[in-house]
Amino acid sequence: LFGLGLTGQLACLTVTDLYRYLSHEHDATLVGVLLGMSASKKASMDATLTKMLFLHLPSQHPMGYPDLEIAPVVQCASLLGVGMLFQATGQRSIAEMLLGEIDSGGAGDDVKKGGGYSLMAGFGLGLVMSTGKVNAGQELYEEELGWLMKGGRKKKGKDTGIRKEEKKKGGNAVQEELLASQRRPRTLLEQGLVPQGSKEGACVALGMIWMRSMEERVFDMMALETHLDPEDVTLRVWMRCLIMWEHDMCTWLDMNQIGGPRAGREDDVTTAGDGAACQLNELGRSLGVHLALACKFAGASNETVRDYILEQVDWMLGTKLRATDAAVKEVVETAICFSVLSAAVVMTGTRDLKTFGYVRALMNCSGLYCGSVWYEVLGLGAGLLFHGADHTQGGSNNSTTSKWSFGDKPEDLAYLIIALYPSSTPDKYWSFCRHLWVLSGGLSGTSSPAGATVGDEVPEDEAMAMESVMLRIRSCGRPRSESDVQGLLDVYLSSCGHDQGVADAVVQSLVDRLLVSTQPS
Repeated sequence: LFGLGLTGQLACLTVTDLYRYLSHEHDATLVGVLLGMSASKKASMDATLTKMLFLHLPSQHPMGYPDLEIAPVVQCASLLGVGMLFQATGQRSIAEMLLGEIDSGGAGDDVKKGGGYSLMAGFGLGLVMSTGKVNAGQELYEEELGWLMKGGRKKKGKDTGIRKEEKKKGGNAVQEELLASQRRPRTLLEQGLVPQGSKEGACVALGMIWMRSMEERVFDMMALETHLDPEDVTLRVWMRCLIMWEHDMCTWLDMNQIGGPRAGREDDVTTAGDGAACQLNELGRSLGVHLALACKFAGASNETVRDYILEQVDWMLGTKLRATDAAVKEVVETAICFSVLSAAVVMTGTRDLKTFGYVRALMNCSGLYCGSVWYEVLGLGAGLLFHGADHTQGGSNNSTTSKWSFGDKPEDLAYLIIALYPSSTPDKYWSFCRHLWVLSGGLSGTSSPAGATVGDEVPEDEAMAMESVMLRIRSCGRPRSESDVQGLLDVYLSSCGHDQGVADAVVQSLVDRLLVSTQPS
């Protein structure tokens, strides 16, 4: 259902069809229907779908409404669905509701729900306000999002309105005002508490609202403070780069205090203590820049950016081998897999063998600390590399080649941010977020001579066979026995119908030409 919705196929469902699915009260089905319908009708502000989404948000139910037990993952999907349904509309009432949900952390006391709930509300607010232009509505939320991003700390030396009145009139004079303020539930920000995930949700929302704005005031709000966790550092660096969109890669590295590849990293400290904290901070900064590069150069096939990211991955792999603390290893593994995913996003649809070599080698690792997230993220990277394969239509002289391309609109970038969000926990909230990259672009068709996918005058079946042999050589290394050579021949012959003699010559030329640059794994 979710997949059909991402391709716009659920818009034809009637209200009775939706009721039939929702009446099962099955969490996975509910998530698929809510997000699928929101994707099919994104930016439409459909009234019926809005009511259906709000029905699954207990915090938005009117007074006296019967209590409903709604799973946290369904509530998170509803928040994200609201953002998709009102994307780039700038609806103030919806934006204020989502801002309040970032603050509240959820309708219940479930701590685990608070993290995902606030973050999904931040994604939704970012989608609603991703209008591509600065307006008064964005500035209204800047101050409160800044407080939440810093842990709910209000500005020093400033009192609330009630306290000012207390100083003027005395404590008893404002008793009625205090009672009136207690009639509504106080938000966690007003109580001095910060729900889990509110800092991340506020930071993401602030970055998505002001991305590409080159606004230095918002950039300064995301200062890289020394007490931040590696995850917070990654998120702030990522959003800082997206705000300063017009700068080049070198400027991004300088403004986030990141050295060049392999610079000053020979004597890294990988044990507990201040050295480990500094190194984790540097890992967070590097990963944040990699994610920003993936957003800016998505699908651009920029080999310079790819080589820079993969050089950083080599350094991270060495850091993981030298690390002794389990917490350090988990952070390093998260940085590795999301950095490789960033390189795959840059090379989307190119079937780049260098990036695929990293993906394939890392997929064979075992004894991981970040669990299923490793394989989930690397699997997405492999899919992106080979996504949008060539489709030939028409006669033998002309064909239409379809290639995936990412959009350049603010909402397209917002969906890519949601899909790339780095999380080291195998949370079910991310099982549907990872797929939202589909909404950040589409297939574009170009006319080209038939069979010109790899080289001039190369038949399509032979080109695919040569590429299969190249992948085999890259992943397995130089053939060292007759059985290895025979395996390459079998790969080639299974892909095209040439005889043994032609296959021998082609495979030998590929081995001689390609293995010059192949390094041992």
